[in-house]
Amino acid sequence: MKVALLGVSILCVFICALTTWLVAKLRSLPFAAMASATALIYGGLWLRHSNTWLMNDVVVLAVSAIGARPLGSTIRSRGALVTFAVVVATVDIVSFATGPTNRLITDPNLSWVLRLLAVTTPLHGHLFAVLGVGDLLVFAGLAHAMRRLGMSWLLALAIPGLGLALAVFVGLLYRGLPAMPLISATTIAGAWWLGRRRP
Repeated sequence: MKVALLGVSILCVFICALTTWLVAKLRSLPFAAMASATALIYGGLWLRHSNTWLMNDVVVLAVSAIGARPLGSTIRSRGALVTFAVVVATVDIVSFATGPTNRLITDPNLSWVLRLLAVTTPLHGHLFAVLGVGDLLVFAGLAHAMRRLGMSWLLALAIPGLGLALAVFVGLLYRGLPAMPLISATTIAGAWWLGRRRP
């Protein structure tokens, strides 16, 4: 089962990376239209407490890729990138230990909310949350920021993507793990490497 979850996780990271790259190529008007349509669909899913896991997953991936573009555009220096990475890692640790994330994964009455805030997959009669919308949003936002700071798209997606993939792998071994610290660690290493390339 862990191999299947790891495969789904890697597929999600790849799809999110591809979606992030494609959304970055859109001009303003198509981007606004896509963002509006996604917001309407996501709102509809929330209103009806949707149980359609595949539709939910597609919309969660779209929300992440679309939201990442404005998020990444606000990060304009390596210092801001590192600061953002440290803050999101800290918030994720606290949320996972005692905050909203902890409540979502431990309260069975909130399973419908978790399905709308995560990429999920059915395995052996159960629905597993694989990656949260926040994890994917930060991953894609950091990729946009790293691209903006001079990295190629391949590196900008691969560096935080490595952290996300490591988080999923370790999380599967230990039954859950906050992803942001590993995404942040690989991003900070990438920012350091970017700084070494440019005097």
